[in-house]
Amino acid sequence: MKKQMTPMQYLKDYFKELEELLGRPVELSKTNPKYDPYGGEQGLGQYTKGVGSDFIRIYKIKKSPSVFSKNSFAFAFNGLEGKTGTITITLKEIKNEKEKYHTKILKFEEFKEKLKYFIKTIKILKNSQENKLFITEDNIKKTINEIFDIRNSEKEIKEMIKEEEKRFKEELKRTKGRLMRTKNKFNSKTKNLEELENKLEKEVEELKEELGIKRLEEELKKKREKLNKAVKKQKEEITKLEREVGRMRYDLMRVEREYKEEINNYLKSKPPVVKKELEKKFNI
Repeated sequence: MKKQMTPMQYLKDYFKELEELLGRPVELSKTNPKYDPYGGEQGLGQYTKGVGSDFIRIYKIKKSPSVFSKNSFAFAFNGLEGKTGTITITLKEIKNEKEKYHTKILKFEEFKEKLKYFIKTIKILKNSQENKLFITEDNIKKTINEIFDIRNSEKEIKEMIKEEEKRFKEELKRTKGRLMRTKNKFNSKTKNLEELENKLEKEVEELKEELGIKRLEEELKKKREKLNKAVKKQKEEITKLEREVGRMRYDLMRVEREYKEEINNYLKSKPPVVKKELEKKFNI
């Protein structure tokens, strides 16, 4: 049985061609933020940003054969299994010392076709230029904008974020409902345990009072036996209820953990730009 290729394996030859045309990219893999004790402007320590995407390839744009400009473009891969997930294309431009980002999110098949056309166009541009050592910065930015349609993507991203917010609200409502039901069951069991303990304490006090009043040895013996039986029975009921409360406590912790995991997994499956907006919107 032929093993299914991953998207990165499938795109390997395309990226090799692109590297020959534009140079070796900077490659980044997903990492969590890390603390640098000597970082920051004053060297007092700070956290690094980390990398939210599964994998990123960043291509620096040249403004001459030997000099790079401050502008660049990147491909960020997220949630890719087989040929699913998304690729985010980002063009970074710096004007008047201010960074500006243009972004487009594509499915794998659409990205593959556009990447193929992008490479073909870059080849044509390189061969048509008088200086074939590099492609001009303006030509690269123009080609990226036209082929990947980056300039017109802001509205699509806003609509996508709005739709994801709606789905996220439903998911949040469902998981919160499950959490509240478990908490209510736990609170109910805890209340039953408290009521049973109060009842036992009252009965024990009543029996002790009766034992103090009765003088006859036989009656005293009977009351003591009754007390012992009542105490034993109530202790058995308390033990049983404590076990139920313990199980409910475990279930509550498990559901809370699953709730967090479900929300985290839901967010991880989304592109960073969507994930960031959802976290900001719902204060996660």
